Amino acid sequence: SAAVPQSTLAPEKRRAVQATAGLPVLGVEVQVVDETGREVTADGESPGEIVVRGNNVMTAYHHDPEGTQRALRGGWLHTEDLATVDAAGYLRIRERSQDVVLVDGQQVAIREIEVALNAHPDVVECAVIATVIPGRGEVPVGLVVLRPGARVTEQDLKEHAARQLSVFKVPHRIEFLTSLPKSEAGEILKSDLKTLYA
Repeated sequence: SAAVPQSTLAPEKRRAVQATAGLPVLGVEVQVVDETGREVTADGESPGEIVVRGNNVMTAYHHDPEGTQRALRGGWLHTEDLATVDAAGYLRIRERSQDVVLVDGQQVAIREIEVALNAHPDVVECAVIATVIPGRGEVPVGLVVLRPGARVTEQDLKEHAARQLSVFKVPHRIEFLTSLPKSEAGEILKSDLKTLYA
């Protein structure tokens, strides 16, 4: 639900509050938790998954007991939405949890890496997926389409990304493709990319 900021807030603070996902509605408990199920620090910076419970939350998926057990573990509905929460309780949704890669125990938004790669003048479009390296865990992989005639190397793009991102967020490897698979609606089919490249 949309938050209703107090009328005493300064205009710039009011806009910041109105840009959040707001406060929980009456009758619904909401927490933002880390991977261990503990509530994250309410500092507006620490990300976690939104979990909810209340009388208006679903009781089960139709004919899907395993999916129900996964979604409702611990008595909370796990939304798979990542968010931060501030000291006043306002939620700011960051990403879907499927849209992150867990690098060295830290959640990295895939979109952030894609924005960095797309900022290169020779990149037409790109997608980032997560892959697992034995003994290391998840790492990001960039799948990039270059403009015709571009002579950009994998190292060039990694260095470009490193100027905008923390070192651990830079793609572990970059694959160059002639095109990215897309749905009829024009959305990149990351499931296909994961099958081929993860």
